Parts: sequence; C-alpha cells; structure tokens
Amino acid sequence: MNKKVVILTSGGLDSIIAYYYAKIERGLSDEDIFPLWVDLGHPYNKKEEAVIDCMPYEITKMRLDLIRPEFGNIPGKGDGQQIIPGRNLILATIAASFGEEIWLMALDGERHRYAKERDKSERFFKDATELLTYVFNICRPETRLVTPFENMTKTEVLAWALKNEVPKYVIHLTSTCYDEKYKRCGDCPACFKRWVAFTNNGLEEQHEMHPASRLYEEGSWLNGYIKKLEKAREQNDYSHYSKKRVDETLRAIEIAKEKGWV
Repeated sequence: MNKKVVILTSGGLDSIIAYYYAKIERGLSDEDIFPLWVDLGHPYNKKEEAVIDCMPYEITKMRLDLIRPEFGNIPGKGDGQQIIPGRNLILATIAASFGEEIWLMALDGERHRYAKERDKSERFFKDATELLTYVFNICRPETRLVTPFENMTKTEVLAWALKNEVPKYVIHLTSTCYDEKYKRCGDCPACFKRWVAFTNNGLEEQHEMHPASRLYEEGSWLNGYIKKLEKAREQNDYSHYSKKRVDETLRAIEIAKEKGWV
C-alpha cells in the first residue's frame, strides 16, 4: 500500500477535520487517503474509538499494547501529565508503512522548541522526515511527516471547518479530552483549548465542569497558564506562546466574562 496521505487520527477535533481538509484543500479522493487510528492502550481510548465508529468515512484501526499499569506508563490528565513520550514517533513510524505523506496534527503555537511535547516541534518533523525517508527508501523516494495546520490555531481550524460546511454533528461528536470517563470533563488542558476554539466560533458544548471555572483558583494549572499568557502579551514576548494563541485564548475569556460564565 502506498497512499498519498496517511492521516493519524485520534478522534479529536483536529484530526477529524483534517480528513475534510485533505479532500477540499488538496482535492484528494477517498482512494488517496488512509485515515488510521492506533490504540496504544491509553486511558481515553474507548472514547476515541466511539468517535471513530461514528464517522461517516472509514478509519482503519490498529492495536498496540504499549500502555499498561504494570509498565508504570499510564498518562494523567493534568497539564504535562498527559504526555506519552515518543508517541508521535511511534505513530509516524507505523503510518509510514502505508503512504508517502503522513499527517500528524500540530498547530500554531505547539511547534516551538520549548514545548513539553518535543515530538510536535519543527525539528521533530524535519528529523523524522529525514529518518523515515532513509528507512523507507526501498518503498518510495521520500516519506514526509507534515502537519496540515502548522500555521493555524484550533480556533482557525474550526473556523475553516464551519466555513467549508463540515457537518456540525461530526464536529460535536469529536472527543478532545484526557479523562477516561467523561466525554468532556472540562477540567483538562485539552478541554480548555477546545473550549477556546468553540467559544471564539460561537459554538457551545456541555461539560462536566465549565472549562474556565478554575480560572481564578490560585495554584490551578489553568490560573498559572493564563498568567503566563497575560505576561507574554504584557511583555510582547511570543517566543513560547504564539501571538495568535495568546490573543484568541484571552479573547475567549473576555467572551466568557461578558456572558457571565465565570
């Protein structure tokens, strides 16, 4: 098999929208695209699979029994605790068996060299492309690891989806949450970033806890995160958090205040 694009799909907002992006912006057919979901054994895998099973297009499933309690590698859902070291390298290597261009989602503001997740950085994409090209040269001249949304924030990705009439029911079916039980816990970083995108695009969803409810709780990860964004804006320093990410996050908070949500 040598598909034009392999989309590493998690059931989250970005990777599901990426399928429609490939068809609309790249003009690819279903025969050209290979959506792939890999179950690593992570705590929220059942939620992801439920999304995969509801999508109006086929997504191939693969099981990799990597994460187990006895290995001591179960991720949490707090800021930084959700990281599975090397996950994207593992996924990219698997995906390279199926196509020449691998889409792995990394957005504007996530690809800097200071990120906790090194396997979303620009260096990772460059080095992984070189390595995969070298290893899979027997199959094809080049194997590229790219992100279709490198210059877009989650707010912009969602705005693109709405503009291009990606079905709203598909958008709301996606799961972007690190909790193993709730579809949208509202208390993890993934839920908050999703809420920012939805709020800026005039959409609402139900959560177990309002994503901005811990905004003023001293010591909470969210309170600390927002303080960093405010400091970046105050000092005009966007070396860590991109200006677009700072602006849209703080804008969503202002909207929440205006609506009396916080």
